[in-house]
Amino acid sequence: MSKTKIMWRINLGGGGSLELSHVKDMRGFESSWSPDKSTIAFSRREKYGSAKELIYLIDSKGGSERILTEGSSPVWSPNGSNIVFISNNEKDIYTIDKDGSNLTLLLSHNEPINKVSYSPDGKWLIFSSGSYKSRIYFFGPGNWLFQLNIEGEASYPSWYQD
Repeated sequence: MSKTKIMWRINLGGGGSLELSHVKDMRGFESSWSPDKSTIAFSRREKYGSAKELIYLIDSKGGSERILTEGSSPVWSPNGSNIVFISNNEKDIYTIDKDGSNLTLLLSHNEPINKVSYSPDGKWLIFSSGSYKSRIYFFGPGNWLFQLNIEGEASYPSWYQD
């Protein structure tokens, strides 16, 4: 049985809603708003059981979606110039400019990466990684990689800005 998945933009302050995208049999979905709120980056698998995810961009006011690249978990940089994402092999972190240029491998890791996010100043990344026990890592200037030592398991990190 196929189901249609729909992405909506809803104005919580009033003013209604807008259907942005709909796809039959879509699996997986992650989205990120550009800092200026003009564009939404999102990833999805087109078919059940497919390992291939694609990252799309769509205008936040509606319109046609366009494929940016292959990968998942897109997150906009704080200045809106590029997007960081996880490769389909789940072990590489890349950036790509919003126009699709300058695809850059930042890090190849030895375990699956679950979630990645920019620091508020855009200089660092934080991500979780691990097959059975997720751990938190920081990656930054000079290709510096640091594992956060904590008890237990940790996953899906995000930054907090005062």
